[in-house]
Amino acid sequence: SSPTLTNVTMSGNSVISYGSGICIDVSTLTLANSILWGNENAAQIFGSPGATTVTNSIVQGGWAGTGNLNVDPLLVDVLT
Repeated sequence: SSPTLTNVTMSGNSVISYGSGICIDVSTLTLANSILWGNENAAQIFGSPGATTVTNSIVQGGWAGTGNLNVDPLLVDVLT
């Protein structure tokens, strides 16, 4: 598959193994204008980095690409 994710926020997820943000196996991912922060595993994007294009996004731990940042987006849980 070749998903394109735009304007997505993934935070506070956990899994038993692999990446808790996004796990890529045999796909080509395009991610834009999104936030991946505060997921259980250190790797917010797990899998094939060569098959992943990330632009103008905030990714905890950093990710190479145009306009990407590794800064705390200061997300707030208003339900607690």
